[in-house]
Amino acid sequence: MNALVALVSFGVSGIYLAFFLTVVAAIIGRARGWRGEGEFTLGRWGWPVSIIAVVYLGAMLVNVVYPSGLASPRGYFNLDWITLVVIAVIALLGALYLFIARPDRNVQKHLQPGQAPPETPPVTAA
Repeated sequence: MNALVALVSFGVSGIYLAFFLTVVAAIIGRARGWRGEGEFTLGRWGWPVSIIAVVYLGAMLVNVVYPSGLASPRGYFNLDWITLVVIAVIALLGALYLFIARPDRNVQKHLQPGQAPPETPPVTAA
């Protein structure tokens, strides 16, 4: 395994992670009562497609970032683990920022005059 493989692994894992988190957000939105608008909607197929998508994207993300040890025994340890370690560090730093800086409390100053802050609807069982 060389540095080029690590760079490709970062790129691919970033793409899978972005789409995975988007589908997770759509699933959370659907659970809270969100309905897709526009000319194209999945209708009753929205839930099954979302579940299949999150399983597939999660499996592919694990497939890309899992340190399988398939590299040469003479290969560097850090090249096998680098993608997983960096994703974990970024997630940890993001969580720390979220809980320490609390950017969600600053929404009010970014609203237009007279606009109410968004409310989170209660989660209801389907």
